[in-house]
Amino acid sequence: MSAATIFKYVILVCVVAGVIVFGVPLLQLMQAGGSLSQLYHPDPIPNIQYPRFSPDESMIAFTRCSPCKIAVCSIATETSVVLSAQDGSTVSDATFDPKSNRIAFVHRKKSSNGNRDYQLAVSQLDGSGLTILTSSDTHKRFPAFSFDGRKILFEGKERCKKKPESYCAADLYEYDFITREEKRLTDLQALQAGPASFLPGNTKIALTAFGSVYPRHKTYADRIELQDAYGEQKIFISNVSEPDKLQHLITGTSTASSPKSLPSGKIAFLSRVNEYDQVKGNFVYDVFLWSPTGSRRLTNLSRYVREFGISNSAQLVAFVTESKEKPAKAELLLWNADSGSIQKLDCGRSVEERHLVP
Repeated sequence: MSAATIFKYVILVCVVAGVIVFGVPLLQLMQAGGSLSQLYHPDPIPNIQYPRFSPDESMIAFTRCSPCKIAVCSIATETSVVLSAQDGSTVSDATFDPKSNRIAFVHRKKSSNGNRDYQLAVSQLDGSGLTILTSSDTHKRFPAFSFDGRKILFEGKERCKKKPESYCAADLYEYDFITREEKRLTDLQALQAGPASFLPGNTKIALTAFGSVYPRHKTYADRIELQDAYGEQKIFISNVSEPDKLQHLITGTSTASSPKSLPSGKIAFLSRVNEYDQVKGNFVYDVFLWSPTGSRRLTNLSRYVREFGISNSAQLVAFVTESKEKPAKAELLLWNADSGSIQKLDCGRSVEERHLVP
């Protein structure tokens, strides 16, 4: 093969979900509307996680792996800015600040001793102003701003005592922008304690929790197995003044998980709808809204759903679903309350990659 022939091809080796792609003609890719960034992130994106809306509902942020980066997508134009960390670090789980033009996310890097280090960070939407907020040695996930922008709520897992390279004992923590302090809010030591979000006022929290829970002043023998007690109803309310207690949220649905509180005081959550729609076989889901007067079904997607995000007005819902092809690939769908329509968000019409910098 001549050097000229070799030059016409970009050799991609992309091992994602068992797919290997190679020998892609560069000219063919560009004529199809691709970009240089797509050479390294072929569409459709193989993984989409943690979709979150901007306060004005014009943008959606999500994680795309591997390695994990943050995509900030304009809903109107389906164009994206992809933010990546430097020096082998990764970023994920982005959430928009309701009071400023920035995002918070989890920044992961390898420490000098070889351990993984997870910290909360913030930056502007263009990747500038990168600031690491926390310093504790916990595995951090699911950051969520309070509605007043003062705090970030997140799940943190401590290192396992008998296996320090792994993480155990999930609890909820907050970072306070006024005091610049990080503080543990719950005393549960659960298998998982998120996603979670503050209800208006920051005194109560809606969360998904499962596994066994027991406070630190008790022993493992005193644990409560949440699944045995509540089955597939995994949504709870935690009062900040009572860190070792959980109040089960009665939704009236067959299942309940992934709560997201709204400024109205309502709580959006995901529930299986096979029983409602008489669908047999694979599980299908939709979003419901809980209020003190009861729960009501918001969407009518009736498909398998990996994750969802909802705007503060509850007018927009983003679903992470799976394509019908084999192997299945993640798809991002947008539901609009005004029209009841559902559209597929490409978010790859134009992709600009930027490094996060201080």
